[in-house]
Amino acid sequence: MPNLKLFTLCFLVALVCATARSKITPENKCAGCRTIMQQFQEQLEETDPKKTITLGWRLGSNGKRQSRTVLYRKSSIRVNEILDGLCTNVENYGVSTQDDGTKIFKSLSGGGTISGGFQISSDATLALRSACSHVAHDNDEVLVDLVKNDEPYLFDAICVHVTGMCPTEALLHPNYMSDYLEDMLDEL
Repeated sequence: MPNLKLFTLCFLVALVCATARSKITPENKCAGCRTIMQQFQEQLEETDPKKTITLGWRLGSNGKRQSRTVLYRKSSIRVNEILDGLCTNVENYGVSTQDDGTKIFKSLSGGGTISGGFQISSDATLALRSACSHVAHDNDEVLVDLVKNDEPYLFDAICVHVTGMCPTEALLHPNYMSDYLEDMLDEL
């Protein structure tokens, strides 16, 4: 009998998880990805563009220590610092519908007035958490490569081309694709 109870409990947990996952609408997935990428881009732009760090201390073939200096803003260290902090406050966001019908997430902690169909729901929080996890954890190496190679349109690259969380109609720059991104997508 204990096995039947355990099986029933596991089945119910799986059913609840599947139901919760199915509530994430494509609109909310895309809005979540857009929000994550906007936050990422803002934090990246706030990084001192002149700051450098030294990486790769190792012994060369001549026995001397070798390293290389890179811009901190383009380093995997900075990208991962930003990504590590992105998913911490998703409960502080709600979803709002803009005049054009596009859904966006807005922070409750940013000050100012929030109006116009703003709502906080577990579905919206779940969508933002899912988008954050997908971008920050499943595609962190791709994002590091895009930043290192100066990809100018990270939303288009990550949310539309790499993850597919947004449809091609959501592209902000539909007539642009860098050679680097095109080559990367061919390899994925």
